[in-house]
Amino acid sequence: MRPQTCFSFVLMKFIILASLLLLPELGLAQKKPWTPIAVDKHLTVSFPSKPDEMDVPGTMAAQGASNANSPRIQASRAYRQEDACGMYVLVCVPLFEDPQLPITQSARENYYKTRTIPLLIKHARGQLLSQKIGSIDGLDVITLSYRALGATGKPTIKFFRQIIMGRTIYQLYFVPADNIGKSCEVQRLRFFNSISIKK
Repeated sequence: MRPQTCFSFVLMKFIILASLLLLPELGLAQKKPWTPIAVDKHLTVSFPSKPDEMDVPGTMAAQGASNANSPRIQASRAYRQEDACGMYVLVCVPLFEDPQLPITQSARENYYKTRTIPLLIKHARGQLLSQKIGSIDGLDVITLSYRALGATGKPTIKFFRQIIMGRTIYQLYFVPADNIGKSCEVQRLRFFNSISIKK
């Protein structure tokens, strides 16, 4: 298996994990101030209030995942918080070797558009609505919106942002309570733009 194909396969597995973490119903509004969470020594993300840290191996095992006891699953972390606007999720995926991505920016963008993003959408069982490839502090950032079934079985527009730093993939998800996200755009952007990186 080629290194880039192997990397895409790892990414695919954690799309399934993220889908499981997005299943619970939305809760009541949280009126507490936004709280910065240092998820590790490299990345801080702000949530509307202190998020719950999820039991990733337990979540995977409960769904009958064959890889629930794998070292990668055991080392993964996820955080989730809900309010009246929607659900905010952060998934931290460890890599046990440096990702083998193309060297040039243009080549990486092509790789993301032809490999990474189609895999993300395929395994989310969604329809791609928008895609943007940018950067934060010199790191590539993929931002997507796509339509897929929500926790209630209704079509929902979901929002996604991904950053790879070192040997960790960070994935942020926002699922709006109104299924389209127009009324909570400020909160979504605040969540996505709250990323702070320390190299």
